[in-house]
Amino acid sequence: MSSALTTATPGSGGILVKRDSGFMGGGCTHRIHLDGEPAAELRTGQTIVLYAMPGEHVVSAVATGICDGISESTVIVEMGRTKSLRSGYDGNGNIRLQPTAF
Repeated sequence: MSSALTTATPGSGGILVKRDSGFMGGGCTHRIHLDGEPAAELRTGQTIVLYAMPGEHVVSAVATGICDGISESTVIVEMGRTKSLRSGYDGNGNIRLQPTAF
């Protein structure tokens, strides 16, 4: 995993990725990627802040362990601001990564 993605640099903005808590998908980790580069592995209830330069970026959540699937979201990073995403599962057991205000 890249520690450079978790370190703020001058001019960067943040992307907060929150993994849902709860039973659904509890036996799986979500490998979080920023623009295709592995950044972190999240278990239920964990969070990570990734840092990137302003512009459009793709954040991916790949289910690992006994789960399967991938979900991606485009984020527009702004200098000095943080955008938030939630990583979890829908009612059908499909992984999802989506913007959140919480």
